[in-house]
This record gives sequence, C-alpha cells and structure tokens, in this order.
Amino acid sequence: MKRTNGASLILWFLFLGSWLMLAGCGGGGGNPDQDGNGHEPLAPGVFNLIAPAHNDTASTTPTLSWSAASNATSYRVELASGTTFTSSAIIHTATVPSTVTSYTTPALAVGGKYTWTVWAINDIGESASQYYAFTVNNSGGLVWGKTSPGKSYDAEPFAMAIDSYYMYVAGYELDSADEDQWRIEKRSLATGELVSGFSNSGVVNSDSGTATAPVTGTMEDVWAMAVGSGYLYLAGYDSDLTGNERWRIEKRTTGSGALVAAFDGDGIISEYTGTGGSNQALAIAPDSSSLYVAGFDAHGPDGAERWRIEKRDLITGATSTLFTLTSAVTSTSAAQAIVTSETTGTVYAGGYTITGGDSYWHLEARVKTSGVLDSSFASDIGTIPGAVTALLIKGTDLY
Repeated sequence: MKRTNGASLILWFLFLGSWLMLAGCGGGGGNPDQDGNGHEPLAPGVFNLIAPAHNDTASTTPTLSWSAASNATSYRVELASGTTFTSSAIIHTATVPSTVTSYTTPALAVGGKYTWTVWAINDIGESASQYYAFTVNNSGGLVWGKTSPGKSYDAEPFAMAIDSYYMYVAGYELDSADEDQWRIEKRSLATGELVSGFSNSGVVNSDSGTATAPVTGTMEDVWAMAVGSGYLYLAGYDSDLTGNERWRIEKRTTGSGALVAAFDGDGIISEYTGTGGSNQALAIAPDSSSLYVAGFDAHGPDGAERWRIEKRDLITGATSTLFTLTSAVTSTSAAQAIVTSETTGTVYAGGYTITGGDSYWHLEARVKTSGVLDSSFASDIGTIPGAVTALLIKGTDLY
C-alpha cells in the first residue's frame, strides 16, 4: 500500500484553499461600493420643475410635475405657503417612487400663494430642483364675489379688459348726490381684490365735462374698454347741461389710473356732433398707432341714430383726416363692435341696421388707412334678423 507523504498533503490543502479564495473574489462578488459595472454609484442628477410654471396660476388641487432625475430612487415634494420658499413655511410634504414624476396636492385656499420644490433621492445623496411659485385661482370656480360700488343700487358694470395680472372693470354708479358717474376698477386676477395703487384704493370715478370742470346732473355710461401697452382706453357717453349726449373717450394709465394729458390735452374727448338727440361711443379698438371707435350719432333720418366709425391718433387723440366713411348709411343704425387686423390692414365693424321697424345684422370691413369699404369682404347688411354685438379676430379668421 502506497502512503501519502504528510508534507505533500499539507501543500495540497494549501493550494486548494488558495484556489477557493480566488474563486470567491470573481463574478458575483466585488467591491460593495461599486455598481455592477464596476463604477462608483452617483447621487441623483439635475432635473427641473415643469408645472405649474413660476408665477403661474393653478386650481385648488394642482398637479405638480417635474422632469426625471437620473439615479433617483424616490422624490420628496415640499409645498410652502407664500412666494418665497423657507423651511419654516412648509405646509405639506410627500414622497413618491422614482417612476412617478407628478403629485396632486391636497385642497389649497382660493387666492392663496404657494411655493414648491422637489428633491431627488437615493442612498448616496439628494438633489434639489429650483423653486416655483403659483397662485390658486380655482380653475373656473368662483374666485371672488361681486364688486362693491359706492351705492347699493343703480350701479352696473358694462365693460371688462385684462392684462397679465389685473382685471379692469368699467360701468357707472350713482355718486353721493344720486347722479351718474363713470366707475373704473382695477382688481387682481387671482383674488379679485382692488389694487390700492390705482387712483383711490382701486377705483376711478369720472364725471361729465373735463377733469377740472365736471358737469353734474347728467346721464353717462362706459360701454367699452381696451387695454394695451400700459394704457386703458374707454368709450361711452356723457351729457352737457342741455341734455345732449356726447361721445366720451378717455385714455388712462393702467398703473395709477391717471388721465394721460397728451391725449386731447387732458385725457378726455367729449364730442358733440352738432345735432340734438343721442350720440354714444359703443366700442373701441387700439392698434400700434391708431385708435378706432365705433357707435352712433344723431345724423340719421329725422335725427335718428346713424352708424359712425372714427380713427384717431393713439397718442394725441386727433381724428384722422384720411379716414372717411365713403359709403353713407342712410337708415337707422349703430356700430356696436369693432376689431382691427394688422395682418390684413382691415378694420371690421358690427352692429345693426333698422329696416321696416326691424333690426338686422350689419357687418362690414374697411381699409384701415382710408376707411374705404373692403370690396373683397362679404359684408352682410339687412339680411339676418338681430344685431352683431361682439367681434373677435384670431389669425385671419373673424368671429
């Protein structure tokens, strides 16, 4: 029987142990601080918030969304009150898995202002997004209630215009002597609150006559208003002491509500055409250099209403001598809506014409520079019962 040498046996076991140790270091083992490809793991990558966008508006339960961050295993959403994010102002937090990049908040207060941010998280660290602020507007629900005129009766708004952050509302109210006067308000789009820097705590009152010599005891209304490039343009009517109604046009700043003195010398145009009866401006539309005003005067048959369109300089308020209505309207009629198109160089007007005691649509297009009727436009006068009361241009389409 052959015997194994003891020393050889010991060497054989040492060799086997070394081989097993080497095998244990391969394949599935390795440095626990490396990924499967032998790379050092990374903290979450850069990502961005998407919606609501910064300084946007949102519903009472907005869905917050953001782009995906590389290497993230989860996200933490933080919502704070106010427009500047601080940890002490945080009112809600939530964690969602890395497969989710949106989160719907609990119900928020209408008109409330909030700031939000998101953190991307993994075992190595955290990466923060930027901060976005938004205001809750209730997405079609009632944001705020009625306006608050000076009297509890005989007050009514007729015109409205908006810019990026504010709403302007105009109409009439009774003053302390129960006499008509124009009322113009500036309110926050988000909350409906009056803006205190606009004249007297958010309200402008305007009376017949001039800014320094108002006429009392008369009827007057604002019928139309437009906003553009930091100015408000208002159209309606007032009356003189003999009861004659006059076109009234005003230009005011959107910031303070102050009249613009360069516009006709004091910011107010009161225009009487020289005949008795009714004269009212019903619509107004500014473009880059001119102001188009539509309504009626009393030069129709037997002093009745007559279609009237004016073109005025946007800065001075002076009428354009080149713009004339070359096609006279002989029946009782009034222009109630007006829009302009920079693309086609056309001004479109709508209203009504009375024929045989009945009211019919009156829709026409005129060249902006001259006032001449645009023969390529299919005008509609006297065929559709009723009246055109509003117009809108989108691109090359007229509604």
